[in-house]
Amino acid sequence: MHQTELRFNELNEIIGPKPAVRYIKLGKNNAWSERALSEGEIPFSVKEVPHELALAGDEDRIAAHLVALGKAPGAARNAARQVCTFYGLDETAIWITFADGYMWWTQAAREVIWLGESANYAPRIRRSLHGWINATRFDVAFYMSGMSSRLTKVASTQQTLCKVEAEDYALRKIFHREEPAVIVARQVRESLLDAIVNMIANLDWADFETLIDLLLARGGWNRISSLGGNQKDADIVVEQVITFEKAFVQVKSAASQKDLDRYTQIFKRSGEWDRMIFACHSQHGNLATDRPDVMVWSQHELAAMTFKNGLFDWLIDRAS
Repeated sequence: MHQTELRFNELNEIIGPKPAVRYIKLGKNNAWSERALSEGEIPFSVKEVPHELALAGDEDRIAAHLVALGKAPGAARNAARQVCTFYGLDETAIWITFADGYMWWTQAAREVIWLGESANYAPRIRRSLHGWINATRFDVAFYMSGMSSRLTKVASTQQTLCKVEAEDYALRKIFHREEPAVIVARQVRESLLDAIVNMIANLDWADFETLIDLLLARGGWNRISSLGGNQKDADIVVEQVITFEKAFVQVKSAASQKDLDRYTQIFKRSGEWDRMIFACHSQHGNLATDRPDVMVWSQHELAAMTFKNGLFDWLIDRAS
């Protein structure tokens, strides 16, 4: 997908020069986005500035020209700066934009092409080196909804072209590199989940069954009967509060694939329940099923569910 990949500084490791990052609006209300994205073009307006004057790259002369046409000095200076940026950035620069719910990025050939006056498109463009891209090399899409507002807020700017304050964040997204804080958080989370696995394995039977009850309740399942009484292996029946599905729940401290298969057959033969949930914190080997109506909660699933459902402190109290 990427014909060009630039190097940049990250996480204190100097890999090479960091490219400039600029946001460009694809016309008013993204009116030029369809052509620009499909044709690999970076369009730019400020039609009042002649191509030859822009090529000279003299910001003062461009600003003076715009003031002479009636623009306020501040607005003229700002427009002149944008023109010089559009004409002056080299091929290493990263251009980003937002359209159709995605962030797009590209790099542009140095030449600026004058297209002339048009009611439907920009008067000048730069051609992309490799087309506009809206995903990483691993096909992870750049959905705007999944990005920090530190970056996406630039889309609300009134300027046609501007610097990107969160340029390091943008570059990490483009090159599929995680935020430093996220890397640390993932490491902490993995250690935490390992600790949860160990604490669950050390629960006595009553507390383990209570944990399953709590997880079921927070997932919208209410216990409607207990089939196992005080036996070590307690079977329970639950009902989903939204869909009214009934599920047979088998809770075991230790189990193997053979045990799972046996209870799956019991579930299959009965025809009484819509689903089966098989919960086990100390399985022998992997537990797997190809049945969509059978859910397996083994040690790692239980740890993740305990963490996500806010039961970490409860677990510490029981394991203490």
